[in-house]
Parts: sequence; structure tokens; C-alpha cells
Amino acid sequence: MGATLIEEFERPDFLARVVPMTGESELKQVLHRIDGLVIELKGVLRATFSANLIFGVRISAGSMEIRLDPNVLSTKLDVPRADIFEEGLVFEKPFQLRKRGVETKMVRGNPAGAHT
Repeated sequence: MGATLIEEFERPDFLARVVPMTGESELKQVLHRIDGLVIELKGVLRATFSANLIFGVRISAGSMEIRLDPNVLSTKLDVPRADIFEEGLVFEKPFQLRKRGVETKMVRGNPAGAHT
């Protein structure tokens, strides 16, 4: 899940979707904090850190909707909670379930050969 969050945080439109920026210095500070989140997500405690950022996950056929926790993100980015757009905290990723004997594995991404 950490890789999925890193991918989202590194998208060029992430900041514009989540936090409206008014000034250049404010933008630079929040971008720096997002870089810090990515570093934490790549760190030793990434599973715990990822779990703290996620408010919920909804799974449907071939799709996984992930909702980030606005309160945790507000604290991590040092941005007032009221300034965070909750609509920008929800993103969807394709995934598939693979079975092999009694083992089931959830794989994020499109099935082999599928194009979106």
C-alpha cells in the first residue's frame, strides 16, 4: 500500500487536488512536507505509517478505492484541516485477485495484457 500512496503523492496534480495554495512560499513548504511523507513511506515503519494515513478502502470488482485521513494529512502537512479538499483524498486503483491453491494474492494494477 505504501507504493500506492507514494505514487499518489508524487503525482503533479496531488497538491492542487488536496490543498489550495495561495502563496509561493506556502507552496514550497507543503511540497517539502510531501517529500517528507514519501521518505517516511519508504522507511522501515512504512506499513504502520501507511495504515495511519488511510481512512478507508473500498474494494469492488477489479477496483480499489482508497480514502486518505484528512486529519492525519492535515497534521503531517501542517495545513489547517478546513483547507483540505476531501474529494482530493479519494483515489481509485485497479487490482486483481489471483488464486494459487489455497493462497489468494491481491495484485494492484491491470491484469496482464489489459489496457486502460
